[in-house]
Amino acid sequence: ATTDVNHHDWEVSPDEVLSQTVVQAIRLAASLNDYRLILRLMEAATTFCHNHHRQPNTENSDTASWFLQPRVLSEAVTGLGSTSISLAKIRKFWRESVVSYFSSHNNTAITPRQVNAMLTVLGQGGKPGAAIQFLHSNSHRVDA
Repeated sequence: ATTDVNHHDWEVSPDEVLSQTVVQAIRLAASLNDYRLILRLMEAATTFCHNHHRQPNTENSDTASWFLQPRVLSEAVTGLGSTSISLAKIRKFWRESVVSYFSSHNNTAITPRQVNAMLTVLGQGGKPGAAIQFLHSNSHRVDA
């Protein structure tokens, strides 16, 4: 006996699938202490989305646009924090990610979850002063 499955009942957006896939790959790379792989994954994912991004109300409105969900940045920061990467490289990654992708593509402020991930990594890295400075320098970007 076969059962008919209505695939529309559990349809997930392509953005969600992409984001879930990247998150799982980040978690695996973090468990292997491979921060270089996390950086390459994020670069590849953001480049893919950038190359497949279209502005609203433009020609070819049927062309797919791809976005990484904001939680991907949180997962990347958390994953990097669990590897042997230096805090300076994590801060550089944050600046480049927020400026180059997440601010422009999502057109939203940084989420509290993203800020919390970065604060946690800085605090666990023994840099409470850097965490406080980070909070002050990014508080204007946070979506409350």
